Amino acid sequence: MGCPHSATDMSGLRPILMPVLLLLCYFLLHPVNAISHGTQTKVPRHVHSLRSQLPSSDILLCQSLLPKSLPGFTHLAPLPRFLVSLALRNALEEAGCQAYAWTVEHQLYRLGGVTATQLLIHHFQRLLKDRSTQSNVSVDALAFALQFLAKEQPDSKRARRSLQPAGCEQEQEEHVHSIIRWLPVVGTFYNLGTAWYYFSQNCLDKAKVRGQDGAIELGYDLLMNMAGLSGGPTGLWISSALKPAVKAGVQRLIQYYYDYETNTSLRSYQ
Repeated sequence: MGCPHSATDMSGLRPILMPVLLLLCYFLLHPVNAISHGTQTKVPRHVHSLRSQLPSSDILLCQSLLPKSLPGFTHLAPLPRFLVSLALRNALEEAGCQAYAWTVEHQLYRLGGVTATQLLIHHFQRLLKDRSTQSNVSVDALAFALQFLAKEQPDSKRARRSLQPAGCEQEQEEHVHSIIRWLPVVGTFYNLGTAWYYFSQNCLDKAKVRGQDGAIELGYDLLMNMAGLSGGPTGLWISSALKPAVKAGVQRLIQYYYDYETNTSLRSYQ
């Protein structure tokens, strides 16, 4: 469903939306306790008890935004793990989960390096604010590249287990998404993070849905900066500061992306 306001315009609504989302989170995750099937005299009791439930719901919402809440996350290759964590770290910060965001940021330091991570966090936020709606990103090429990257994991048997279509249905994650998608900025970061995750899990249809409304374009712009191909000094600084495992993953991903694009173009002329 479309919305007439931009993410930037709606950012002022976040203090109003957060209590509503926490209440919705409580209802979704505790449906039996949250909904009264009795007489109307029972309703005030639940309303009065909500104040004591909100802090735990707040913690639950923050925990559900952590990368490790996604099944199989720890078995992802370094680059997908970094990309998912980076997006969800920003989602946590925008949702007011500062302590959790800081924890994920420290994990990103170990994966990609302190300087590169800090540059990427700030650049990521600027990309979201200044992004253009026009893009020529090939979602199919990006999916192909991420699948190839996933197959390069050392534990190939474990990787094959994680790439089964049956694993694409994650009921708990769907509950979280049904809440987060309504929160401006947080929803965009969360959609991109889970798009990276589902691409890496070979769940292409779901990944493409999560990548709608500009999320994948945002991620592609970020990748180009990580590879130092953005045409500006920021990308070069980020690329030079990245740790080798993540930097090598970015380079292979971009190469696979362009290989797919080239082969597709050649087939179209035949």
